[in-house]
Amino acid sequence: MIVDQILSPAIKTALSTYTVSTQTVGGSAKVFDLGVARNNGLVGTGFNGPGWEINGRSATSGGAATAQLLLVTDDNSALSSPTTLFTSATFTLAQMAKMDLFVPLPDTDLFERYLAWRIVVGTAVFTGGTLSIEFIGDKRQWRGYPSVTNR
Repeated sequence: MIVDQILSPAIKTALSTYTVSTQTVGGSAKVFDLGVARNNGLVGTGFNGPGWEINGRSATSGGAATAQLLLVTDDNSALSSPTTLFTSATFTLAQMAKMDLFVPLPDTDLFERYLAWRIVVGTAVFTGGTLSIEFIGDKRQWRGYPSVTNR
């Protein structure tokens, strides 16, 4: 996990590291510890407030790989019985090659202590490409750094 100068947690990972199954994006080291179970404490702000900017770039596969993203929360870091807060559509290989998605922070009281993104890879494995997930506090004021090459 990368925490940049404005304390925005981010994950960048190679799509080729995932097999055809459901896995935590970035592995167990990328599970966010919120300290205690809590509600998000925010008024619903929709697509202009806090959330996750998700990008897929240059995805390749020997078959027809697909991916679906899940935002999950659980009371333990192993995510043994997670509650799903968000489920994306299933993205095809062509969509993952240049995918941009913004997921607003869910306005719910279901947040438990640990929060993580999971990826469900279906049909075939990815042989290349990247997936990046970055938390942003305010969509209206967010700007990617000029040195970021996967946007």
